[in-house]
Amino acid sequence: MAMTGQAPPAETSAHSKSQWSDVSLALPDEYRRARIDDDTAWDWTLVLKARRIPHRTSHDEDGWHILAPMARVSEAAWEIAAYETENPPQSKHPITPSLHSGFEAQGVALVMAMTAVHYAVITRPLPSWSLYPEDWVRLGAANARLILSGQWWRSVTALTLHADPAHFLGNAVIGGVFVACLCRVSGSGAAWLMFVLSGMLGNLANAWMRGGGHISVGASTAVFGAVGALGALSMVREGRLDFRRAAAPVVAGLALLGMLGTGGERTDLGAHLFGFMAGLPLGASCGRLIMVHGVPRQEMQWILGILALGLIVLSWTLALAN
Repeated sequence: MAMTGQAPPAETSAHSKSQWSDVSLALPDEYRRARIDDDTAWDWTLVLKARRIPHRTSHDEDGWHILAPMARVSEAAWEIAAYETENPPQSKHPITPSLHSGFEAQGVALVMAMTAVHYAVITRPLPSWSLYPEDWVRLGAANARLILSGQWWRSVTALTLHADPAHFLGNAVIGGVFVACLCRVSGSGAAWLMFVLSGMLGNLANAWMRGGGHISVGASTAVFGAVGALGALSMVREGRLDFRRAAAPVVAGLALLGMLGTGGERTDLGAHLFGFMAGLPLGASCGRLIMVHGVPRQEMQWILGILALGLIVLSWTLALAN
């Protein structure tokens, strides 16, 4: 794995300085680089280290220089050329912000669904169905004991329930900002599916860790999942993990977790933390796929969005049936 921003590993030996030569000068023309960047230097030095070829590195305004003993510089060049032949650069699709036409419809549909459920929970008894506000919470809250006993759908239904209007409004505003940003880089359907899946996985992990009679409601688990997914997406650059670029969004997500995810006695820190952690692999996987295949087309975005909504509908169907 290439690690940008760190000095590549180097081996030293007893050879005098005058006996070292720049390996790149011995490479065939098709493998020579005008400038050896951090990622390439890291990969090439790992190749030489694996083949037990002594080498040194230096860095100046022209980039990295890989040096090997003159007696072995041809061998070093051959190994690097073989590596490049076996690992040709893949065709990459850079992740660039762009709006997708399906964003408005899918976003509005999902937000309206959440609003409708919240409204029913708080204000609308349904006596003909023998359902009252407290029943929705009883049937759909993330009850750790019941989740661990097999009612996995509660990890999804709980995302659509909120304790009060302020709780709902906070998640809608803050979550809306991060989901909108995620939609711009992954497409709306992919973003909403990651939102729901990260919330589900976060609630499952929280139930497993907390156990007992722990009960929670709210979409904040998925909100922090969106933060984690957005941070992971920014980590992916040209098919590699660029840890320098990753630092900013991940640190921002942790800062948000610290500011908004730990306050108040009713705040479920575990759900927030696990949601954020669940979002990381989802975002990283999505980013990898985008780099190779590009952002999914509108038809696929609709399919992904329908899967997200379908998971919520299925979960509530199972909740009401049980």
